[in-house]
Amino acid sequence: WQVVSWQATKVPRAAEDVKKDVAAAEAEFHQAMLKGDVAKLEALLDETFVRTFRDGSRQTRKEALDEIASGRLKFSKLET
Repeated sequence: WQVVSWQATKVPRAAEDVKKDVAAAEAEFHQAMLKGDVAKLEALLDETFVRTFRDGSRQTRKEALDEIASGRLKFSKLET
């Protein structure tokens, strides 16, 4: 018998590639927010997502999606 050992190594990605991916994800998120696209936001937001407001209050992913789906929350502009 021959024992073969495998070790996976992750090749580091270039910082510029990572920045591009983050910018693309942020743009996708902003477009979904502006359109009120709840299905897209469900795919983009992790189950542990929590929105924190300036006053320290918080909103869960479900609460945020429900608010957008109901039309109570609409965005006309988003800036980073």
